[in-house]
Amino acid sequence: MVSSPVRRRQVAHVCQRGRFLKMADAGMPVREVCRKAGISEPTYYVWKSRYGGMEASDLKRFKEMEAELSKLKRMYADLALENHAMKDLIAKNSRAGRQAISGRPPDRAPPAVGGPGLQLRAVVALGLLPRAR
Repeated sequence: MVSSPVRRRQVAHVCQRGRFLKMADAGMPVREVCRKAGISEPTYYVWKSRYGGMEASDLKRFKEMEAELSKLKRMYADLALENHAMKDLIAKNSRAGRQAISGRPPDRAPPAVGGPGLQLRAVVALGLLPRAR
């Protein structure tokens, strides 16, 4: 038996959350506010602790700041990943270079070792610096 797709009710927008909180502050029972908002009572109290006492303009600003923070966290994660990859690449190349200079046979075939400027070429190859013309 194929069931029809169930449409989930969309969670209230940040500005609407403030409206529901004000309804409860005006004297409407919390249970009734939760029914109208389509949320549970614990969710209401989470909203109240997070957004209680804020005006609509404050809520909009809060939402914008959360979005910006999320963007900055993603940017930091990307840069940290690139930094880690660069350190690994430099460590591998410098280890292979030390083995070639010492004359010891490497445990495995070393990656190609370049001349001076290897680290700079690696930075350019990863796209962290623009290529020189």
